[in-house]
Amino acid sequence: MKPIALILFLSTTCLAFGQVLDTNDASVRAALGNPQVEGSPLANYFQRRTPAMDQLMRDVKNNGTTQSFYIGAQEGSAYENEKFTNGKVYSKDELLDDVYFRYNAFSDELEVKKTQLEEEDYQALIKSNDIYIISNSGKKYIYNQFFDKKGEVQNGYLILLSAGEKASLYKQYDVKFFEGKEAENSMVNPIPSRFTPFIGYYVQMEGSDKIVKLPTKKNKLFKFLEDNIAGFDAKSFRKKDIDLDTDQGLLILFNNLY
Repeated sequence: MKPIALILFLSTTCLAFGQVLDTNDASVRAALGNPQVEGSPLANYFQRRTPAMDQLMRDVKNNGTTQSFYIGAQEGSAYENEKFTNGKVYSKDELLDDVYFRYNAFSDELEVKKTQLEEEDYQALIKSNDIYIISNSGKKYIYNQFFDKKGEVQNGYLILLSAGEKASLYKQYDVKFFEGKEAENSMVNPIPSRFTPFIGYYVQMEGSDKIVKLPTKKNKLFKFLEDNIAGFDAKSFRKKDIDLDTDQGLLILFNNLY
């Protein structure tokens, strides 16, 4: 089992040079076995900008000519779940380490720690198609390429919900940040800053290397499945009371494809 610090160190290398981690390379494997790699200071160097950092920069640039105001407590969360949970880090099929992790959906990063101690700093897991985390509850977080509803290529973390013979179902948990606004007058309340979650579902059909966005409308979803899965009969599912806007409803559908 390999220490997690090495993965965090290698993340700076992969991001800086656009390389994919090659665990068959002798030098990479040597780094994986080195518990003294000083990866902590560099692990978060390339993290995406955050609202807190933006606010810090605004405070630094404030030369006294601007006026600050309170618009209320920030609403929502950047995280799928703010608590760190148990998980295992893999490189392909090889177990690398046991960790505690949480998914920062705003920055699209998996934050990892070796313990749940508050004084331990979290670090960002390398973004690589070969590196993934499986939680103790069975959720698999994969960094991959996928196509959004406009057909444009995106890269980010997806959660594997179901890997079936005919199709694999993925969930995207995304978070957007909306900055608050000061009250225009005493008759209205200020608008606090907020994080708002957005859920999307994706599918990879058998024999395809593409992960594509699922239609959100039920009729379009059934038409998509009829066009892509031989023998799929939408009539049998139309009669069932299934909420296809939820993980549970889509799992019922995809686990019964035949």
